[in-house]
Amino acid sequence: IEILFRRSEDAFEKLEHLMKIGGIFSERLSSPERAFVAYSRAFKLNPNQAAPLERLEEITSILDCWKEMVGLLEEGGRTTDDPEVGKQLWLRAARIHDAQLDSVDAAVTAYNAVLARDAQNAEAIAALEQIFSRTERWPELIDVLRSKVDATVDAGEKEQIFRHMVMIYEE
Repeated sequence: IEILFRRSEDAFEKLEHLMKIGGIFSERLSSPERAFVAYSRAFKLNPNQAAPLERLEEITSILDCWKEMVGLLEEGGRTTDDPEVGKQLWLRAARIHDAQLDSVDAAVTAYNAVLARDAQNAEAIAALEQIFSRTERWPELIDVLRSKVDATVDAGEKEQIFRHMVMIYEE
């Protein structure tokens, strides 16, 4: 199958071959490490395809190779030509940085990459608000709350956000 992959000029065929290779390593040879490599190659070939990413996520939890996974997600977020896919990849990377790797600064960077693509992304804003509150990074929290005000249309919600900002300034 590797020979077929190398000889193929069609991107869809190449992806299919890499998925077969990953499946063989994963299911028949019980080699999740080599399956991860094959699925990584498939993901890099086309980060817009969901199947390689799904397989990678399954294997990542088995191998506990979160750093490698987040590296792939960030690379895919940078290289994809689909802005929505890029945003979703950065969101996944940010969640992993925060939850699995306990890397607050890297999570903030990834969430900021999401906001660079969608300035009013509610999930990224909420996550940054939670991170900055938890880490007591008050100036950054105020900036996020300002973004949240801009993203909110309801006057009552805006008032509540402003009250929160006042409370932070007072403390």
